[in-house]
Amino acid sequence: MAEAWKTVRVFISSTFRDMQAERDHLVRFVFPKLREELLPRRIHLVDVDLRWGVTAEQDSLQVCREIIDECRPRFLCMLGGRYGWVPPGREQSITAAEVQHGVLDRLGTHGHAFFYFRDPQATAAMVEETPGEYREPEGTPNAQKLAALVIAYAGWTLSPSVAAFAQARGVRVISRPLSTLPSAMVQRLRTSYYLSTPLKKHPQREKIVRRAVE
Repeated sequence: MAEAWKTVRVFISSTFRDMQAERDHLVRFVFPKLREELLPRRIHLVDVDLRWGVTAEQDSLQVCREIIDECRPRFLCMLGGRYGWVPPGREQSITAAEVQHGVLDRLGTHGHAFFYFRDPQATAAMVEETPGEYREPEGTPNAQKLAALVIAYAGWTLSPSVAAFAQARGVRVISRPLSTLPSAMVQRLRTSYYLSTPLKKHPQREKIVRRAVE
């Protein structure tokens, strides 16, 4: 009896404006090659790229969440120098909300989640026609939110790429027990919209992102 076909969906998350080339490379070259290699294994690979398909009448955030759930546990995120578009009336960008829903809300059980960070030197070398096209202006709230998002995902164990990303944005990571920090700072860390999930799920971790919440 022939083995049944299996469908595997991969959700692609990134900011749009500065990651067009990377997304195009995945869609045009990487995923077609993977599909070809998976066919003999009776696996149908579907890459989900929401640059197309969400209409103006739809709630883009709700659509993203629903499709992330359909693609679980496969989540691929690419981050460069932009935090992304923040819908009116919200604090999080669409990209940050995707990461929150797809990974941070399920730390430890988030499955096959892969994050890729553009080299900060490559981002710095990009020529912008308009400010903020490829990178958030230094010291702005969105720049700090982006750094906080990256380090929150890192699970408090900084890989070289994440450490470089944080350093390029002036975010200082300190290793100190929570008990040695002022109670007001601990409270702010625990209630920070971007860092509360890792702290609540892993209260024993000692790496604290200071500037991200200052």
